[in-house]
Amino acid sequence: MDTSSSLFRALLVNSLLITMPLSQGQAHPAQTGATSVPVPPRLGALPHTLSLPAEEVSIQYPDEWSLAHPTANTWVVLNVPADRLDKVGPTVRVQIGYLERSDHAAAVRELAEIANEYATRSSFLTIGGWPALERVQLLDRPQPSEAPRYPDPRMVQITTAVAAGSLLIRLEGRLPSDADRLLRRLVLDIGRSLTFRSEGNAADVEQEVKRLQRLPRGAEPPPDGASLQDRAAPLSTFDTDPGAAGGNPILTLTQVPFGSNGELEIAASNDGANIVMVKQSSWLTSNNGGQTFPFNGSLPVGDGDSAIAFGASGSFYHSALGCFGSSCAAVCPANSNCAEIAASTTNGRTFGALTNAAVCANSGGGACSIDQEHIAADRVNTTGGGQDFVYMAFRQCQGGCGADSRITCSLDSGATWAPQLSLEGNADFPRVAVGSDGSFYVVYRRGGDFRIDKYDACSTNAAVMTRAAGGFPKTVSAFTTVAGCEVANGFPGLDRCNDGNLLASPTVAVDDTNANHVYVSWATNTATGPNRWWRDLGGRRAHPRRRQQHGHQRAPHHAVGLHFRWKGLRHLVRPPQRHRREQRLAGLLRGQRRAVRWQPRRQQ
Repeated sequence: MDTSSSLFRALLVNSLLITMPLSQGQAHPAQTGATSVPVPPRLGALPHTLSLPAEEVSIQYPDEWSLAHPTANTWVVLNVPADRLDKVGPTVRVQIGYLERSDHAAAVRELAEIANEYATRSSFLTIGGWPALERVQLLDRPQPSEAPRYPDPRMVQITTAVAAGSLLIRLEGRLPSDADRLLRRLVLDIGRSLTFRSEGNAADVEQEVKRLQRLPRGAEPPPDGASLQDRAAPLSTFDTDPGAAGGNPILTLTQVPFGSNGELEIAASNDGANIVMVKQSSWLTSNNGGQTFPFNGSLPVGDGDSAIAFGASGSFYHSALGCFGSSCAAVCPANSNCAEIAASTTNGRTFGALTNAAVCANSGGGACSIDQEHIAADRVNTTGGGQDFVYMAFRQCQGGCGADSRITCSLDSGATWAPQLSLEGNADFPRVAVGSDGSFYVVYRRGGDFRIDKYDACSTNAAVMTRAAGGFPKTVSAFTTVAGCEVANGFPGLDRCNDGNLLASPTVAVDDTNANHVYVSWATNTATGPNRWWRDLGGRRAHPRRRQQHGHQRAPHHAVGLHFRWKGLRHLVRPPQRHRREQRLAGLLRGQRRAVRWQPRRQQ
């Protein structure tokens, strides 16, 4: 594969395929704190030009601003000159990314998807001879989960997106909440300066813009025949939780000696004998299937946010944030913050030396800040040399969280790592899984939607992560924000109850017995109290299926190798084979192990 071409056609904003015209669908709920912001009049010319790969796209930016290239598929324009970035932090960041869609109709559909991220009204216009979107709104600023809060709790977010042929290019600008009219206009003008090698047919583009303008406010674009048309059967008594009040528990719950705070994760070996739980850089291990947990320890890092994974070689992998403030793990370079990883070849009893999986400079144009790293390993496949494929995703919080999430991979059991690759713009809270076919999945939040992306196995040189075929990323569902611990019947789950976390806690899992079965779960509140919602994710969107829980709720968190019932839905690649196999779902919920078991119905 040509590397430069793949980088140009790499990632960042995304779609589900459709042809115009568009019609009304389900409206999104309003996002917390969202307020539209008036748009001031246009300013003058911008003197500096950035040409993106192959010179197919150009964009202009003003004097006294600078340009950086933080990942292989993103650029960022900053309101500080390059020679002052080591001393002065920018207050405005405009991130630029793009994605090649299958055709122009798919790129136009993505504009409609982006418009539906928030209830705030978007404007549609022509930029560079192609249909485009603009949106200006005042939002609560996403905060890191543990690091010091950003002093400005709100921000002006300016989104510009253009469907140029089959290319979808997106700009995400983040400004101070008190940004004046001239500054807002300047960021809009950066987006409006986009030019392309060719322009669309003027009459066709005009009609596309008019159809987009007729979209009802906050309306979801209709499904196309390839991805969103079919819906699952309505909820039935079969979908109730066997562990609910009045039911018999599947197994006895056992308290384990692992402290009082949360953010637990768990992984087990393929035979189930070795189990490792982690939290806040510490681990607790059983080598007898969970009967006892006599082995424990901690990684020598400055922070927590532990994650754990098991690889096909038999090794466990434990990651954590290397730094908290100025306190860093010894292997993290000076003036940097890092995500560290250590391997265990002793069935989780001990972990070896730390390795830098991701390194972010604390200053300069490429500065970044790592938060909430999550890892996954391939439990089935190894490299020709018997090394494990290991993957990581994390939030990037430089200048505020939520505009940029990143992924990376290792094909030598975590010893070395690929350059960081950004997910699409406005992606946040990424969670990861690996299928038995080697495919790597990431589920994340984008505005009011949960989205999923899919990548091929880490390449032989680990230089570029390659998105899988099939129209990824895709929208899984809109979601409703879950109330936190500050309210009655709040949701104390996987993530902390503060505004640095997403208590809906989306997670993704892949069926070990059929890699085409992919599942996403998340939490939501209903009129009758908190509920857990499960969703079979396939090539066609499924109806969210509710699992009622009683009493205190826990965040939905998949454990590797555990499954949901398949209800005859179409999946990502081809229809599932009929089977009567018993499937089992289990997960660790605040240090306790629970399971749900059922007999799947035959596909209709």
